[in-house]
Amino acid sequence: MLTYSLMELMAVAAAREIRDGEVVFAGTGLPMLGAMLAQRAHAPNCVIIFQAGTVASQLAHLPMSVGDPRVMRGAALAAGLLEVFTFVLQAGRVDVGFLSGAHSTATAISTAPRLDSTPPPAGAFCWQWRLLRHRLPG
Repeated sequence: MLTYSLMELMAVAAAREIRDGEVVFAGTGLPMLGAMLAQRAHAPNCVIIFQAGTVASQLAHLPMSVGDPRVMRGAALAAGLLEVFTFVLQAGRVDVGFLSGAHSTATAISTAPRLDSTPPPAGAFCWQWRLLRHRLPG
């Protein structure tokens, strides 16, 4: 009998959503793993774009984050966050995208940028680095 974790199951499910030749927008962690699995298993011609700006990577190892230098392996382009979001994502050139949050509530609200357990006011976002309780790589 095969045993697998929920994380492994989610990575396989994400990979199955990617078709050969599609442009994939991937974030850190599970999204990277799913895109990498698809590229190796059944979609060798998928184009992986990381939110930090790397385009068409050919990953050999799972990077720690989208800012890890390992995402540059075989990349066609090393742009920046602004370029990828402006000229690729917002221009509608992505077929499938996977992003993740550090923690999501039952209502799918990411709690990563919050300073404490109280919900932020509507539309608020805080960049006060020294006050953050959780800091993520990337």
